[in-house]
Amino acid sequence: MKNKIKELENQCYGYAGFRDDTIVFDKQKFAELIVKECAKFVNDIEYPYEDTSHKDTWDACCVWSAEKLKNYFGVKE
Repeated sequence: MKNKIKELENQCYGYAGFRDDTIVFDKQKFAELIVKECAKFVNDIEYPYEDTSHKDTWDACCVWSAEKLKNYFGVKE
């Protein structure tokens, strides 16, 4: 997970531009990338039970949870 956090962090340098010839780290963008990663993780969870009669319910819950998480933090896409 530390590697993933570092990867997301590196994507945020320069995103907000420059200030006094220094690359700006965009904290807002970093927060959005973290939320997107969490939402993707929740959305990609596979159904853990053998009984497939409830699969649609589980999948729907994962998709719903991911969307709710993104909406709560105001992340678009």
